Amino acid sequence: MKNNMNYFKNTTSTNWLIIILILINLGLLTFLIIQYNSNKEILKSQEIRQQHVAKFMHNQLNLSTEQQNLFKESGHSYFEAMRNISKDAKNTKKELYKEIFKKEPNPEKIEALIELLGKKHSELEKAQFEHFYELKKVCNPEQEEQLEEIMNEMIEMMENRHHQGQMHRGQRKFRNHN
Repeated sequence: MKNNMNYFKNTTSTNWLIIILILINLGLLTFLIIQYNSNKEILKSQEIRQQHVAKFMHNQLNLSTEQQNLFKESGHSYFEAMRNISKDAKNTKKELYKEIFKKEPNPEKIEALIELLGKKHSELEKAQFEHFYELKKVCNPEQEEQLEEIMNEMIEMMENRHHQGQMHRGQRKFRNHN
């Protein structure tokens, strides 16, 4: 009789364990589906942004069909490189902050990660330069002038955005200390 009781007790425990494992798996599966869908949305928004840039350049520079095709090819390579380099930089930055917040951070590892992050930033700049250089090469002299104006405006906008971002961070910091 005691063996029968142990059997039922063990069976009940096993059943609860199976139910808990099923719930954990369902939760994990739900999480993975949500992540997959959000990644698809990010890629779709990047494609839309790329199409807007291509359309803007076509309208501003009055690109021929051949020029548009060359710009699209360069754009695909550029956005793919940007995506990969940005992903690497983000992972490097995560690793850097993990190291910084360890009980005993390794200064050599921190320095190496900072250098790697700098290289990634340099790669981003180089990819951007190469992309616009490719566009410049297919432009006629009039289009080149317009492209230069567009690039100068973009640089100025980025500088203003960077400056505004610094001001906002400073304001938030100031408010937090009150």
